[in-house]
Amino acid sequence: MDNNTRHVLMYFNSPPPGIPSDVEAYPLVDGQDFTDQIELPLLNNLITPLTLVFFGGGETGKRLADLYDGKHTENPTELPNLFS
Repeated sequence: MDNNTRHVLMYFNSPPPGIPSDVEAYPLVDGQDFTDQIELPLLNNLITPLTLVFFGGGETGKRLADLYDGKHTENPTELPNLFS
């Protein structure tokens, strides 16, 4: 993975297995405002380039990935490739 890029994973329900150590992982909790849950971690660093991946969530995960110019997967084995 690129050391000059921030890697952020937003996941629904439980975290996927095998999250790489250089990936920041944040849970998305149903019933709360997804906007706040997504944007607050992103505001921690606005300078470093970012790779944003949404894991799970079905259609909601896909919609959020499109909205935030991120990537989406339901398959944990795809995660390393999405961050490369």
